Amino acid sequence: MEEEKRSGLRFRDNKVKEALEEIRLCAGGFEQRILPFLLDEKGAYSEEKTCRLIDGIMEGIGEVSEWIPDFEPEICQQYRCLLYCAVRAMTTPYTFYQESGAFDTFLPEEATFAELLEQLKSDEEEMDITTGIGLVTRKIGYILSRTMSEIYHSLTDKEIPEEPSLFWRMIQTEEQKVLEKEFYDSLMEDVEEQDRLLDEEFYMEECEYYLQEQENIKRRQEEQKKRLRESFASAGEYCERYESIFRYPEKNYQPLRHNRHMEMLLGIFLQKQGFSIGNEEDDCFTALVYLKKALRIMRRQKAEE
Repeated sequence: MEEEKRSGLRFRDNKVKEALEEIRLCAGGFEQRILPFLLDEKGAYSEEKTCRLIDGIMEGIGEVSEWIPDFEPEICQQYRCLLYCAVRAMTTPYTFYQESGAFDTFLPEEATFAELLEQLKSDEEEMDITTGIGLVTRKIGYILSRTMSEIYHSLTDKEIPEEPSLFWRMIQTEEQKVLEKEFYDSLMEDVEEQDRLLDEEFYMEECEYYLQEQENIKRRQEEQKKRLRESFASAGEYCERYESIFRYPEKNYQPLRHNRHMEMLLGIFLQKQGFSIGNEEDDCFTALVYLKKALRIMRRQKAEE
């Protein structure tokens, strides 16, 4: 019962934090959709407008360079390439086909700057401590990094660059490495034992089904690759910028600095576009009245407890 109470408390606290974050992003104009910035008057993709968007975002460096001196030239170039590829990936229909089913990565018409910011942020995650796997550092969101790399691979058939890694890095002690190996070795022993106990006929049927599923996945992937190659505009530019991301030192990805830069650049761009609530005096004060009213209610509730 005590655990249930704590679980309910965590749930409510998280909901409040999520609501506050939504308010913050909405006030900054981050709920604006990305796709309109990439399309021409006829609704077709425009490379010119896309480059204009990236240039507009990068112009924010000039606004803060006097008091934030850590925008080094090589970092700026990497950010420019990363933003371009991220925007293209989030506004391109792409489906992952795997054994557990198929799922779409992003909805191009619905993709917002808030989602872009979330996907561009670095993050750290502790893996299952029972296996001792350790700490995983993601330099950008997993879905975004995977989509960017899959698009590149589909367009070029080249292997995805691994070093310096853009996507994730695992930090492990020697003890954790041993624990991880023991954990997976035990899993494999269980799998082999289950295979041995299976009826041979049933086993063959399962193998045949598995191979058939693999063929279906491969066929769908090839169909998607063909569609992508036929429809993806400015493919050469995308691939060149994707490869450029990996030409810069790994030290550029200092998580806190990277996250601060991404939010700052996108925030300044949206403000200059007139999407921030602060751009309209009446709207800003109306929102402040409601927020302060909510604050008074919370304070009154706390005082009555």
